[in-house]
Order: sequence, then C-alpha cells, then structure tokens
Amino acid sequence: MRMFIALCFDRQVRREIRDVQKRLGALARRGALTPEENLHLTLAFLGEVPEARLGAVQEAMEAVDMVPLTLTFDRLGRFSQREGALWWLGAAPDPALETVQAALARQLRQRGFLLEERAFKPHLTLGRRMELPEAPDREAVLGTPITAHAEQMTLMRSQRGERGMCYTPLYRR
Repeated sequence: MRMFIALCFDRQVRREIRDVQKRLGALARRGALTPEENLHLTLAFLGEVPEARLGAVQEAMEAVDMVPLTLTFDRLGRFSQREGALWWLGAAPDPALETVQAALARQLRQRGFLLEERAFKPHLTLGRRMELPEAPDREAVLGTPITAHAEQMTLMRSQRGERGMCYTPLYRR
C-alpha cells in the first residue's frame, strides 16, 4: 500500500485554500488543481508499505508527542518539474511543527522506514503541471494568510482512482 502521514484540515480551512487555488487557476494556461478533499500537509511520505508493517507505522505515530498546532499559510511558491510547475501554499516557520515532524521521522527511521533525505518544507500542493503566462502577483493570489489548526496526524493510503488520486484515512493519532 502506498502511504503517507499528514496533517489534515477542516472544511473551512480547505475552502480558504480553495479560494487561493481559484485565483491561481484563473491565471493558468493549463494544469490540474488539487481536489479540495485531498488538501493536506505531508509530514512523512512512506511510499509502498506492506500491510504487515502497518502496526510499525502506528507505533511510530503513537511515540510522537502530538501537540496542538496553529499554522499560518502565508507564502506561495513553485517547484519546477518537467511536465510543468507544482504550485504550493507554504506554512510560516513553526518550531512546534518542526519538532513534531522531526520526532515522527526519527520514530519511523528507528523502525526501519526509509524516508526522503531532503529538508522538510511544510506546504500544501495547490496544483500540478501548472503553466502560467508570467509570474503571478503572489500577494494577489495568496490574499490574506490562512490560519489552520491541527491536533492530530493521519496515516493516509494513496490510490489512483477513476478521477485521480484518492486518499483514505487509515489511522489517526
């Protein structure tokens, strides 16, 4: 099973993020916006995990002191990719978030999971394969910073479905 651990947000926050997506999408020549129900902040990408290892993932999650988080999404950016840019909404630096993510990564590695080595850059994916005619006015696209609360992390299963990626919660901590 393809899995990741994420912070998920309530409907109001997802709607605020959707407003940012709409402003970005209005500028795009092409691209695919992330469906509202798939908006999340990835703490750890696990990739393919045998079902027999699900308990080890849950143990790692349980070993982390998950404190309530209040995040501010106040930056817009992109990662260049061959098929077009991936645009994201980034969270302001937050020591509590960084502590939770680092503790989770440490617990997962102790249980033998291989994680990406790149630095943690907390963000939500707004859209993929986006082609914009020019650099957007970031403040106009972003609007007012978005405040989001998270009190639990969620283990998600990722599956390709008829309408794209489908994320199913498997476990919450």
